[in-house]
Amino acid sequence: MWNLRQELTGGLTETLIDHAHQVELTRQELVCATCDRLLAARPAVSRTVDTMVGSVQLEHPYFYCRYCQQGTSPLDEALDLTPGRKQLDVQQAAARVVVDTPYDEAQTLFRDLTGVKIGSERMHTLTNQAAAGLSVLDVAPSREEIERRVAEVAAGQWRRPDVVLGIDGAYAPTRPDSARGRRPGQGRYRAKRPRRVSGARPKGFGFI
Repeated sequence: MWNLRQELTGGLTETLIDHAHQVELTRQELVCATCDRLLAARPAVSRTVDTMVGSVQLEHPYFYCRYCQQGTSPLDEALDLTPGRKQLDVQQAAARVVVDTPYDEAQTLFRDLTGVKIGSERMHTLTNQAAAGLSVLDVAPSREEIERRVAEVAAGQWRRPDVVLGIDGAYAPTRPDSARGRRPGQGRYRAKRPRRVSGARPKGFGFI
């Protein structure tokens, strides 16, 4: 049952969709939301989506307005599906796992706990998409939360603990814009050793 859980719940979900969204599955006409023209259903489109309850196969009508050059699927809107195969619930769960776990380890842990297979590179992409536009201030604890944690760790200690903020420099620049780029002379000239005079010691060095 554990090994088949995704297949079983996925099939059950398909059955529930067939009963709950019969109108969207059999719809033959739709009014364009932009120009109010009456659109006829195009041939049914087959699509498979991966969710936390398993892979779900959908076959539903698709509508396209050639005047507005926009297409829509009433069933996708009713189910709140996102573009791509991995749906939002899978993306959110994967992002939670990789917050505290390396990507390779998160991939194995996520598969063992949920039965959903997702590669480490895909996890990396989904996490970056979820974090798009966020800054350190958006994800760092508040001042009150930091003080609470410090007080909790310092309880009964003579010295107050040090607070350290760790940032992955790959996606969080740690230098100002003025320090980036190639500076004049950088990487073009190789430093030369000072010439030694026979019998003389290098200036600034002594013998012990």
